[in-house]
Amino acid sequence: MLDTTELSKSSQYRIYGKSGDWKYSHKIPGARSKYVFWRFASKCPNTRVSVELSQSQVLSKVWECETSAQQPIRSFDITKLEAFSET
Repeated sequence: MLDTTELSKSSQYRIYGKSGDWKYSHKIPGARSKYVFWRFASKCPNTRVSVELSQSQVLSKVWECETSAQQPIRSFDITKLEAFSET
């Protein structure tokens, strides 16, 4: 992450050492500000999981997800696959 001022509530983020895509929630002001990120729990979609990170942790562990990488492939057309054999 380049700068904590670039955090956006509409973007999704990856956090090193944490699974899943995270959303930025808010900043907790203070002498040592904390930044709060959240995601839905993997086994219980009605539960939110949150994590608080310091500014230095955000700078070293958080990066924005690419838009195209956010949606997993749910299906594909197997008739368009090609097969190769080694000879």
